[in-house]
Amino acid sequence: MKNAIVNRADSLLCTSFEFDDRKSLQKKSKNLPDKMLINSVSTRWNSEYLMKERIFKQVDNVNEVLFATRKHCHLVLKLSEKNILKLIADVFEPFYSLTKKISCEKYPSCNVIFYSIFSLRKKYARNNSDTNAVGKFLK
Repeated sequence: MKNAIVNRADSLLCTSFEFDDRKSLQKKSKNLPDKMLINSVSTRWNSEYLMKERIFKQVDNVNEVLFATRKHCHLVLKLSEKNILKLIADVFEPFYSLTKKISCEKYPSCNVIFYSIFSLRKKYARNNSDTNAVGKFLK
């Protein structure tokens, strides 16, 4: 009995290594960088944008990993969810860029703030700012 358990554990371990090898070969064949997904943390500025952008860029790999395990198969992102993810990332992107501009220590950033806020207002005013939450916020 003990030998059967050890043999089963060894075969599972080999299968796990084979799965990892297969995963790394797939990554190399697709020329994808070896990156982890980013977690959203309330104290880390722009982590929500970075998380959504990384998932959008790696959505095919994320879906492959989720689909490979039956327990997580229901979490596979559909095309409509992928499109929504892209829309959300597109809304967050200007704020991320603004944060990067005003966070620089190499040059004074006060003069960038006015122009950046004006640019955000202009960008979101085009989208009927009466119904746009971001447009209302920037008024």
